[in-house]
Amino acid sequence: MQRLIRWPLVLVLFALWALPSAVGQNKKAVVYFEKARASAYAKEYGQAVAWTQKALAKDPTYGAAALLKGDLYSVKGPLDSAYSSYRQAFEKHRAGNIALLRWGQLAHKNERFSEADSLFQVCIKLEKPGTSIRKMAERMQPTAAFAARAVAHPLPYTVLDLGDTINRMELNYFPVPVAADSLLLFTGKNDTRAPYDENLFYSRMKKGGGWTVPQLLPGKVNTSFNEGAVAIRGDGGYLVFAGCDRPEGKGSCDLYGAVWTSKGWSEAFSLGDSLNTPQWETQPTLSSDGRLLLFVRAPERDKNQSTLFYSTLRDDGTWTRAKPLPGKVNTPYNDICPRLHADGNTLYFSSDGHLGMGGLDLFVSRRSPDGTWGEPTNMGYPINSTQDDFGLAVSPDGKTGYMGRGGLYENRGIRLFGYGLPVEVQPEPIQWFEAVALDDRTGKPVRASWRMEANRLFQGTDFEGPRYSTGLLPQRSYSLQVAAPGYNLVSDRFEVGAIGARIEKTYRLVPLEDNQRVVLQNILFQTDSTRIQPVAKSELDAVARWLSVNPNVHLVLEGHTDNQGAANYNRALSQGRAESVKKALVERGIDATRLEAKGYGPDRPVAPNTTPEGRALNRRTEMLIKSK
Repeated sequence: MQRLIRWPLVLVLFALWALPSAVGQNKKAVVYFEKARASAYAKEYGQAVAWTQKALAKDPTYGAAALLKGDLYSVKGPLDSAYSSYRQAFEKHRAGNIALLRWGQLAHKNERFSEADSLFQVCIKLEKPGTSIRKMAERMQPTAAFAARAVAHPLPYTVLDLGDTINRMELNYFPVPVAADSLLLFTGKNDTRAPYDENLFYSRMKKGGGWTVPQLLPGKVNTSFNEGAVAIRGDGGYLVFAGCDRPEGKGSCDLYGAVWTSKGWSEAFSLGDSLNTPQWETQPTLSSDGRLLLFVRAPERDKNQSTLFYSTLRDDGTWTRAKPLPGKVNTPYNDICPRLHADGNTLYFSSDGHLGMGGLDLFVSRRSPDGTWGEPTNMGYPINSTQDDFGLAVSPDGKTGYMGRGGLYENRGIRLFGYGLPVEVQPEPIQWFEAVALDDRTGKPVRASWRMEANRLFQGTDFEGPRYSTGLLPQRSYSLQVAAPGYNLVSDRFEVGAIGARIEKTYRLVPLEDNQRVVLQNILFQTDSTRIQPVAKSELDAVARWLSVNPNVHLVLEGHTDNQGAANYNRALSQGRAESVKKALVERGIDATRLEAKGYGPDRPVAPNTTPEGRALNRRTEMLIKSK
C-alpha cells in the first residue's frame, strides 16, 4: 500500500492565495469556489472538496478549483484522488503548468521519484523561462532524479527509533553522545502542551538496552527562556548552546557557554560580540579540545539563508571574530546543524542547498590539507529521506551515532534515532585518549596546560585543566607536554598503532626543586646535524611558555649522544645541539641569561650502547633546573 505523506496545513493555506485568478469564470462557480476556500480555512476538508466539485460542474475550465481539489486530497487523502485531481486540473480544467508542478511535488513527497522526475521535466519543457513555476521545477527535477537513483542503490544503514521513553517530548533533536555513548544530551520541547520552552536534557543508556527517562541538565543552564542545540567539549567540562529570546541577547538566539561545577552546570554566560550579532546564531559544535567552534548564522528575518561559520579560541579565553566556513560546504540556501567529529577532519551537516532527496539531507565533508572543507557527499538512502534529516552526531568509533528526523521547519513530530554507518561515510577511526595530572607528592589533581601534536596536520590540541581527553588518529606519533606553575614540565612521546581500548595515562607533576632533570622527548635533530626537526616546535613552544610562568627558573640545556663515532666529534655535536635549543628559546622571548648550553657527547649514557634501543635513549636533550 502506498504511504500517503500529507501536505502540512501551512502549505495548503499558501495554496489558497497562490491559486490562479477567478477572472472570466462562471459567477456561480466562483461562489462555490469561495465557499470551498472558507471550508478549507476552517479545516472542513470534506465539505471543501464537495464545493470544488460543484464549482467544476458549473465551470469545467475553472483551473483554480481543480488545483484546490488536488491540494485538499493531498491533505485528507486518498492519495489516488489527489493524483487524479492534479492530472485532470492539467489535462481537462486548464489549470496550466502549476498543476504539473503540484502533481510532481506530491509524487516526490510520497517517494514516487521517477514519476516526479518525469513531471518536472515536462513542466520545464512547457513553462516559459524565468517564471517561479519554471524555477521551482528546475530546482526539484535534479532532486527527484537523485532520489530515484539513491533509492535504487541504498547504502547498508541500520536506522532505529530510540523509543518512546527518550522521545517523550513532541520535538526531540540535536543529540550529542557523551562518555562512549552511555550518555546522550539533546534538546527537547513541546508544541501543543506544557512545557513549551526548549530545554537541555540528558538520558542514559540502560545496560540491557533502551534509555532512561530524560532529565533536565543539572545546575543553572536551563531557564524559563529557550535553550537550543548544545555542544560539549571532549572532557565533558564545558558546553556551548544556543540561548534564545533572552532579554540581554543581541539577536533572537545567541551563543552561550557554561562550565561543569560540583553543583552541576554553571549559570550561562554569553560568548561575546565576536560571535553574537543581531542575526540568529545557533547549533554549535566543538572540536574535542574545545578550541574550534562551528555554528549556524542566518538573517533574523530570513532563516532560509542559514550559513555555517567558525571561530577559534584565543589563549585568553575569548573567541576570534566568526567567519564563514571556508570551502564548498555553504550554499545560498540552508546549511545547518554542523557536527564536527572527534577526528577533527570530518564534518557532518544538513542542507537543502546541495543535491539531495528533498527537504534537509545529511552530508559529510572532509577537511583538505589547506584547511578548507571539500565537496560534500550526500550520505544516501535510507538515512536521508524526503523528511528533514538533521543533527547527525557520530560516536568516536565512527561506526554509530544519533540523529533527529521529522519536520524541522514545521515543528512537527521530531524524534531521536540511532543508526549504524556504512564504511562509505564513516570518519577516520580514532583512538580515544584520557589523561590526568596529579601532584607527585599529594596525589591531588593539578590544573595543568596540555599541548598535544601529531606528525600530521590538524592534530594539534591545547587545553587547560586537571583532566584531558581527545581523539587520536591511528598510525601516528604524538608529542605531549604537560605544564603547571610551580611544577616540572612533563614531556612525553608515544605511538598510536591500530585502534584499540582507550589509552589512559597518569602524569605525576613534581614540584620544582633545584637539580631536577627533565628529558625533552620531542627535541629531535636532523641526522649528524645541529638543525632541529620541525616536529620539535610544539616542545620548544611548551618549554618557553613554562619558563614564562615560572620566572625564577634557570635552565642548563644538556646535549647527549650515543657512542657511535669519535668522542670529541660527538661532544662538539652535542654542544652545537644544546646551543640550537638555547637559540630557539631566546627567539621565543626567553632571556638568554636564564639559559646555559652544555654538550656532553657520549660521556653520560642512561642506557647501554649495545642495542639500538639503548643508543636511542642516550641521544637526548635534557634540561637541568636551577632556581635563582
